[in-house]
Amino acid sequence: MTAMNEDRLNALLGRVLNDLGGAYSVPLVRMGEQLGLYAALKAHGPMNSAALAERTGCAERYLREWLGNQAGCGYVDYDPASDTFGLGDEQAAVFADPDSPVYLLGAFDNAVSGIENQPKV
Repeated sequence: MTAMNEDRLNALLGRVLNDLGGAYSVPLVRMGEQLGLYAALKAHGPMNSAALAERTGCAERYLREWLGNQAGCGYVDYDPASDTFGLGDEQAAVFADPDSPVYLLGAFDNAVSGIENQPKV
């Protein structure tokens, strides 16, 4: 066995971790769509988790976790000065505007169907 090339190993690990991060975000993005979270952020502007809970009828505790994940992914913006989360124009186009040419929420459903259909393949 030859010695591993550390640069190649680190590049591979970076790609794998990026893919895993995306995979773990799939269910959270789908929840955001199904619960109307992106739509509420687009319609009502930046808000904290309590305000989002009031608008959507969801549990604030879970929304706080969801918003933290989405901000960490860059899918929503976080303003620490006001402790609010919101959608920029680009994020709204991708996650909250079904008429946008870059609306990609269906792609997250497609990723799930690939996993669910794996036994058939």
